[in-house]
Amino acid sequence: MKRLLLLFVLCAGVRIAPLAAAAAAPLAETCYLFTYFYHDRQADGLRLAWSRDGFKWDLLNGGETCLRPTVGEGRLMRDPCVYRGPDGTFHAVWTTGWTGRTIGYAWSRDLIHWSEQRALPVMEHEARAQNCWAPELVWDPAQQHYLIHWSTTILGRFPETANSNRGPERNHRIYGTTTKDFVTFTPTRLIYDGGFNVIDANLAQNDGEWLMFVKNETLTPKTEKNIRLVRGPSSDGPWGAASPPITGAYWAEGPSALKVGDEWRVYFDQHRLDAIGLVVSRDLRTWTDVSDKVSFPPHARHGTVLAVPRAVMANLLANEAALRVPVLRTAWVNDGAPYPESHASTIVETAPGKLVAAWFGGTKERNPDVGIWVAHRVEEKWRPAVEVANGVQATGPRLPTWNPVLFQAPNGPLFLFYKVGPSPSAWWGMVKTSADGGTTWSEARRLPDGILGPVKNKPIVLADGAWLSGSSTEGNRDGWLVHFELSRDAGATWTKLGPVAKGPGFDAIQPSILVHQGGVLQAVGRTKQGVVFQTWSRDGGLKWSPLTATDLPNPNSGTDAVTLADGRHLLVYNHAGHRANEPKGDRFPLDVAISKDGVTWTRALTLEREPIVSGYAYPAVIQTSDGRVHVTYTFGRKAIKHVVLDPAAL
Repeated sequence: MKRLLLLFVLCAGVRIAPLAAAAAAPLAETCYLFTYFYHDRQADGLRLAWSRDGFKWDLLNGGETCLRPTVGEGRLMRDPCVYRGPDGTFHAVWTTGWTGRTIGYAWSRDLIHWSEQRALPVMEHEARAQNCWAPELVWDPAQQHYLIHWSTTILGRFPETANSNRGPERNHRIYGTTTKDFVTFTPTRLIYDGGFNVIDANLAQNDGEWLMFVKNETLTPKTEKNIRLVRGPSSDGPWGAASPPITGAYWAEGPSALKVGDEWRVYFDQHRLDAIGLVVSRDLRTWTDVSDKVSFPPHARHGTVLAVPRAVMANLLANEAALRVPVLRTAWVNDGAPYPESHASTIVETAPGKLVAAWFGGTKERNPDVGIWVAHRVEEKWRPAVEVANGVQATGPRLPTWNPVLFQAPNGPLFLFYKVGPSPSAWWGMVKTSADGGTTWSEARRLPDGILGPVKNKPIVLADGAWLSGSSTEGNRDGWLVHFELSRDAGATWTKLGPVAKGPGFDAIQPSILVHQGGVLQAVGRTKQGVVFQTWSRDGGLKWSPLTATDLPNPNSGTDAVTLADGRHLLVYNHAGHRANEPKGDRFPLDVAISKDGVTWTRALTLEREPIVSGYAYPAVIQTSDGRVHVTYTFGRKAIKHVVLDPAAL
């Protein structure tokens, strides 16, 4: 009886979830899914929408990412195509970068749990291949294999159309490979050359013939940018002449064809109109534009529409929460910086939705030209950075700057703490303030002797309104030492607390402060002993317990942590220990750990794992007013990366 009741619930689409109202009515035998991406967030990944009739579409997972790209030259996910094979398995392929010779691939049984992603080197053999765009796949029942196809420009090929679209680097034809198991693939071959610049092929069967919907990519001498139909006896062709355009006087791309009853529907991207369009036909010759009858997610770009059985849709609706992925988006904070090295970032929310980041940048760490740079995120995009502080001295040589820390004072100005000096053992603390959210800054002020300010990670505001900073010193007779600095007058004066006892001989620096129930404080951070340290305070930070080890490794690299609004604690760190012959290790992978009590930590997410020189280092982490978690970190000493996380998915 319980099994019959469960079957009824699944078939009826009854569920408790954000889409309950939309899914309340019984689902039809066939439902529809739309896979898409956002052009301005092409590194974020796959998004899904669903429909009962193929006209009105509702978001799944609130429009957030369901699968984040991790492979390929650009680690992008453009033009995602999802295809359901004859055994019910979903196969996804996508564009991994604007340039390169790979496409992305992953598979899933339920569109919730995905296989490990792979970059398929489909054009690796072609030294002059410029790209691999808009891959798609289709099952050929006659030949019992999948055909994967995409568009590529190979310099020097098809000279008759070499300058038909922005130069010879954009002169495409359709190429493909076949596979039965996605392990072995046939050699890549030319699939379609219709005598014109062509991209975005979409194949479908129709009563003993094959249809290929393509985009005529010609821009000059006469602009085409439209969808055409090509027909052939098999998926191998031979392909006939292209039809006249089936779309109207607008730029169209990314066709996705679907037969519903006796009607062919071709969905497509009206990218200049920022909309998804639809043309329909019953004879494949006369087409009617019914774009005004469809309602797709705003700003959705080039994807595919596929029909799925009721059970698949019911499972997605019933388990919508499982679609959530931790990483919502990624971006480069200082793309195109005019200096070779960037390091030690910090990030702050100055007002709801307004983020400011800072870091030190210059020729190389310790060089006198290293200054403090600040960037603002406006409308979810990072604006060019400006240098706001440096080590120019009134007398004597210019000195390097180090480790900026941004802190938004409650009901007060934005603070920028940083260090100046020839080395960490000899630097001193400096501070600037901004009354306009980091646009303009006061003159720099040197902190009193013995006060460094927050040495790497953000201060916290205690329950009584006092500010508490984690700090540390290097080059002491007793090695590295952790201490804290307390201000009860909004940063006007500071009191040094500590140093903290080293416990079983820990050399430790750069503490982050966590807040537990009852005002108990915990600090965690970096050591030379291969572990993340911890120390505890039960009196508002005045006294701290001797340093001890957590259960997490540390390769002698910076960490940062934050107490979340739900009471959990989140730590960003390198999950690696020391190499065998030296007191430091690789700064990869970069991970996120979660703890409810600060004692037992769970490794919840890997942000970066690929080995690179200098690794991924010195993370900074905050939770913003909308509940999201923002992490910035050094990427190979070359750039600062920004990642937005959904803590509910951790």
